[in-house]
Amino acid sequence: MLHASLDKDLIPQSDLWTMAFGISSSAIDVVLFPPVRSEPVIHRTVPLDMTADECRAVEEAVYDNPLLLSEFKDIRCSLPGGRFMILPPEVATDRKLVDRMFRLEHPDATGVEPVVLDTAASNAVVVAGVSPELYGFLRRSFYRVRFTHPLVPLIDSLCRQGSDSASMLVRVTPDSVDVVAVEGRRLLMANTFRITAPIDAAYYVMAGRKSLGLDTSVPLRIAGQVDLRRQVADILRPYLADLSDYSMPPRLWQAGTAALTAPLHLILLHPSCV
Repeated sequence: MLHASLDKDLIPQSDLWTMAFGISSSAIDVVLFPPVRSEPVIHRTVPLDMTADECRAVEEAVYDNPLLLSEFKDIRCSLPGGRFMILPPEVATDRKLVDRMFRLEHPDATGVEPVVLDTAASNAVVVAGVSPELYGFLRRSFYRVRFTHPLVPLIDSLCRQGSDSASMLVRVTPDSVDVVAVEGRRLLMANTFRITAPIDAAYYVMAGRKSLGLDTSVPLRIAGQVDLRRQVADILRPYLADLSDYSMPPRLWQAGTAALTAPLHLILLHPSCV
């Protein structure tokens, strides 16, 4: 079951497995990658207590699912995606400047710590905002955890496709759309927009393409729930010459059905993809 408890007996020899988990406002999505590529990955969703503050809710969810605190070969944590910004790598080396720019971008982000996250793009890093309490808990609880952000794996996937041409990747969820565009290993755009309907996602895609000057031949790949991405594709198809569903990297074809239903930004943290 998707929401089943994560007990330690779920997997044998956890130290041979890799764990990726992502924190949202309502849940922790957990993806477990087995040591043998031909074995299926495991995906579970752990609901968060919406009445508690963020750090307390995450703490309780972790302690209620003891497998999460097992020893793993590698652990990747996708921080909450709400507050972030994109900066050039040269700027990101100046910690005080990063902090000042983040406060200017998010003036309401009091008590939030900016965390700099590398990407495969030659010209960009992602700076994610996280509460010091949550960041401290995660660093104490998960040995050698490496942090990321929901946009980072999407950026990395596009940058590593081996093409010098421009391309765009879109991921649609019921309440948001991620829009990422690159040219070779140079990031052109990466943002998340709130939506209430597929037409909103289509609008942000076309607005992004127009602002970047991308013509109709620049490829667009759409990921997300089947019904949602089809609705968005149907709206966009008359205006684009190269539009199709996002295709998983071939090395993930043996990952099982969980690879098709788990959040894309976590599946792309598969050891063979990073």
